[in-house]
Amino acid sequence: MTRPPTKVIARSRGSKRLTDVGVAAIASLCCAAALAGDGSIAAHRWGDDPLQSLPPTDDEGIVAPGEREPLDCREPSVPDGLLSLSTAVTMALCSNPRTRQSWLAIRAQASALGQARSAYLPKINAWARVSSDASSTSGNSTERQGASASVSVAWRIWDFGVREEAVEAAQALVTAALASHDAALQETMSLTIQSFFDTQAARATRAGRARSEAIARGTFEAAQRREASGMGSGSETLQAKTAMLRARLELANAEGAFKLARISLANAVGIRADNYFDLAEIELPDIPQLERTLATWLDQAEASHPALAAARAQLSAVKAQAKKVSKEGMPTLEASAAYYRNGRPDQGLSGVPTREQQVGVILNVPLFDGFERLYRERAAQVQVEDREAELNGVSLRVSLEVAQAHASAVTAIAALEVSQALVETARASNSSSRRRYDRGAADMLEVLSTQQALTDAELLHAQARAKLYSSRLRVLAALGQLRTSEILHPDRLSQ
Repeated sequence: MTRPPTKVIARSRGSKRLTDVGVAAIASLCCAAALAGDGSIAAHRWGDDPLQSLPPTDDEGIVAPGEREPLDCREPSVPDGLLSLSTAVTMALCSNPRTRQSWLAIRAQASALGQARSAYLPKINAWARVSSDASSTSGNSTERQGASASVSVAWRIWDFGVREEAVEAAQALVTAALASHDAALQETMSLTIQSFFDTQAARATRAGRARSEAIARGTFEAAQRREASGMGSGSETLQAKTAMLRARLELANAEGAFKLARISLANAVGIRADNYFDLAEIELPDIPQLERTLATWLDQAEASHPALAAARAQLSAVKAQAKKVSKEGMPTLEASAAYYRNGRPDQGLSGVPTREQQVGVILNVPLFDGFERLYRERAAQVQVEDREAELNGVSLRVSLEVAQAHASAVTAIAALEVSQALVETARASNSSSRRRYDRGAADMLEVLSTQQALTDAELLHAQARAKLYSSRLRVLAALGQLRTSEILHPDRLSQ
């Protein structure tokens, strides 16, 4: 006699086992996530970053180098129409697209790190189906209704370090993204500072040209008076007029150069070019002296420059990736468990209630892949060599920038001392020649010569002042140590 179909497991027992499987899987997920995240997982970040792949970066905004709090990146504005250096840098950091892109690159690499860490966790799948099956044969119709469900867990137990190398490579890329973000911030600060001082130098040049035009105009008026009194000649008057018109032309050119420099600065800080603003004055410090040697600066740059840190991290990432590729040909061991109720997903509706459980261990041994892994290993090794060459190139570029910054600082200090003395001497010489010309003891050529010498001296001094400020900040930028706290202290060249 055929036995009636029996349930393999009682309903209550089956429900309990299904629940046990789910609870065990969730518990293992939490434990593995804690291990993969290298620490405890905060409850408020579970949904956003359960594997703690996101580094503690500027989640709330742009954090400037050397600062802890994010910048105030509200609608950019220039207080009272006067743009200071610190305000310009803040506005540039907030508005520059590259700083935003480098920050997004961190989050992209952090997501890749999360994907690599997720390989340590089990994969849990659930499936459910409710169906109705109706059939008719020789006038007889039948209809069946039922529900099916299943849950399965798969967990890789051992893979000879493939996952470990993947996590190491992803972590190195996050480190590289962080260093690249720091480099982007410092480059933005450096370019903004350079644009600020270029604008300031253009303004100083315009002021110097205005003074020269005023002096040339005074000389022309004096020549006219001398000619009217019979003490001078028409030739001297024409010479003075020529010098005056030339001074006016140079003033017009200086005015145009200042406007162009201000437009470039407005673009760098993210405001409209038609918004008027002026530059805040900076007090000229005592002339600093360099106490650090070039060799010390080169060692500092080699140790701390963010561009070098990013290149080293990228090299570490491709090395780990190369190890991962070589280990992918090793055997893997996986554990799996599944529970099926009333059939499997690929089966039709069963007329008999069933429950099925499976537990197993799978050993996968790759035997032959058509030499694919061999060529992948070669490609990975080429990437390693390419990153090594790139690191060497970055090192050479940083060393060049440091050497140039050192030379620029030395030149700026010497030029400021000499230009100050040059201005004082040229001013005294011009005043003396004008007094002698008024008494008839000097001719027009002498007056024009000393006048041109004074114009050149004032222009050189204005350039030396701007170069002194920018040289300090250029040194820090070349060293990769530019911080917002240093911007207002260009006199600390020796620190």
